Amino acid sequence: MKLFNPFSKHKQEPQLEDSYLALTLTPDKIMACVWDFNLEDIVIKAVEERPFKDSENLIHETAVAIDSACQKADTDVAKVVFGLSQSWFEGEDISEKSAKVLKTLSEDMELVAQAFVSLASSINHFFKVTEGITPQAVLVGIFQSSVSTFCEVHKVFNSKVTSSKTSTQILSVEKINALIGQLKEGDETLPSRIIIYGNPDSELLEKLQNAKFEGLFVHQPKIDVVENDKLAASVAYAQAADILGHDPLPDGTKKASLAETGESRREETQTKRQEPSGADELGFISGVDILQNIEPEAKEEQTPLPLAVPQHKGPIRKEDYAVEIEPSEYEDQARVGVPKLPKFRIPKLFKMPSLPKPSKKLGIILAAVLVLVVIGIFAAGQTLTSAEVNIKVAAKSQDGTFKATVVPQGSYDKSRSQIPGKLITGKASGSQKATATGSKKIGNNAKGPVDFRNWTKVIQTFPTGTEIITDGLKFTLDSDISIPARNDADSTPGITHATITAEEVGPTYNVGSNKTFSIVGTEASLYDAKSIDPGISGGDEKQATVVSQDDLDKMAKSLTDSLTQKAKDDFKTKSQGANIPDGSLVVSILKKDFDKKVDDEASIINLDMEIEASAVSFDQNDLQKLISETQENQTNLELRPQDIEVFDTNVKRTKDTLAISGAFRAKLIPKFNEDQLAVQIAGKNIKEARAIIKLTPEVSDVLVSFSPAIPFIDTVPRAKSKISFIIEIS
Repeated sequence: MKLFNPFSKHKQEPQLEDSYLALTLTPDKIMACVWDFNLEDIVIKAVEERPFKDSENLIHETAVAIDSACQKADTDVAKVVFGLSQSWFEGEDISEKSAKVLKTLSEDMELVAQAFVSLASSINHFFKVTEGITPQAVLVGIFQSSVSTFCEVHKVFNSKVTSSKTSTQILSVEKINALIGQLKEGDETLPSRIIIYGNPDSELLEKLQNAKFEGLFVHQPKIDVVENDKLAASVAYAQAADILGHDPLPDGTKKASLAETGESRREETQTKRQEPSGADELGFISGVDILQNIEPEAKEEQTPLPLAVPQHKGPIRKEDYAVEIEPSEYEDQARVGVPKLPKFRIPKLFKMPSLPKPSKKLGIILAAVLVLVVIGIFAAGQTLTSAEVNIKVAAKSQDGTFKATVVPQGSYDKSRSQIPGKLITGKASGSQKATATGSKKIGNNAKGPVDFRNWTKVIQTFPTGTEIITDGLKFTLDSDISIPARNDADSTPGITHATITAEEVGPTYNVGSNKTFSIVGTEASLYDAKSIDPGISGGDEKQATVVSQDDLDKMAKSLTDSLTQKAKDDFKTKSQGANIPDGSLVVSILKKDFDKKVDDEASIINLDMEIEASAVSFDQNDLQKLISETQENQTNLELRPQDIEVFDTNVKRTKDTLAISGAFRAKLIPKFNEDQLAVQIAGKNIKEARAIIKLTPEVSDVLVSFSPAIPFIDTVPRAKSKISFIIEIS
């Protein structure tokens, strides 16, 4: 949270006030929240909401809201903290225009403006306190009115608002989805929780709750809606955190006694406030607690309890007095006699029966039994009892970075920074039919025999596919041929019979016989061809429905979307309870089979497909163990896995392995040689054992417990195997 004072010229005279005021400003509403402390619990006394049209109307509506809230709460207020929607900001600070409006508002209302906070930061505080967890969410503020719309989105990660986006366009689910997508950085996925606030209409809210948010979240996000009264309360929670110096505790850390009054609770709260750090150029104090300048009321003098008069044993003597007294007074007091109690008899009915006098022999037996019991207790304490030594130590903080590789079905390997993982897959398969929409002319190609003629003196060959042309119609040779040279005797050409086929379908290629063809790539005077009986014929065509590429693409996309969702649902069922980091989930197509190809004549197309959604999970304890064993520890200090907090993780999936990097914060504790320490304290009493262990400077306390607990035993067992240690951070 960023609390800061950019405006105000003056301060009012300090005065004692019982309640606090949090004003929430959205693009078109003002909410006045009057609240108070109960120990460290936040008590919302009244919330009043009013609409406003412009800055001039804002002052009037604010006055109405504050007066109404104070009447309901039966209290008065003088200091205020503003909770502002992003429409009041320019970047990370409020705009100059907004500062002037709030300054005028404060002066007209005779309020001491102390600070402002964004609604995103106040909601972060509210959920951190009320849910007791570090918030990870996407905040969506929707403010709709008849004249304008405004939307703000924020990413809250590790209890911080890390990025924000705004829009003033007409709102729709698609545009909000696109705005949320702008919060992403690279390939990261967003926290799987959306918190909506503001005043979205019911239709838009219902659409958002049913939206899929494809590609933004690993899991379908949980959607919570913050009503306006809770939105106003969240600003009060942020204000309380600034006053206390830490987030308030919902249930308090202690309970007030029956003798505590409201005045004593107020004094207790005031003792926690910080001193002012000075005013800015406009007079508002940055980071000042709400009541820090209020002069405490003069404490009422408490009448001391009367001291008990000491009772004097024996006659009163003159020297017993601390001051001189007159003899007459002394004599009068000396004559005072002690009244005698009346004598009375106890009836025989209540007379205790007489017991026989113990004999000397019985006393010896009892003493021997007592000695045996003591010896037995001591022996049991040394043989049957185990001692658990709980050592409280002060820890030293250490920050660092790490890299690790998660290998499914792999092994733990510290030297390679490798930890084992598990590949979890969800699958879905199905089929789909669609109607072909393509159109194409189909039919038969014309064919027939021709004579290839060679007018040269050299044998000539032509390969299959050689093209020949007549009247612009193209045909191809069906097989390889060799044409003999011409006959010089009668000047007739060399001739070879062959079959040709038209390159396209249709009756146009039915050219009959005695048609002369030229051979592509040769001179007509050297080589040519001529159709012979029965001629080139058989070509026909018709318009037919065929498969188009667009038909296949539409089928693939539709079935892929459907099966992907089913595969993810199957994955969620199988991965419940597993540690799945963001960025680990991959969706792939295992099979995609069409029964037709492009340009095939068909009316119906069939598609069979199989989709897989897979992710690699790992045990967080393995990652903490790897970090503890690969970091260089300081002398006499150790880093335990359970004392490591991992954050800012970055995950990259490569086939079936994960590459993980990030930062960690750890607490270093002193090293203890538990075997050596057990030898040192074995057989010692608790006081001696504590003294030995506390020779280590970082040890703050030592507690020893025995199991089973035997009366009068406070000695640590002599056997090392019966001594165990628990090291805890104090």
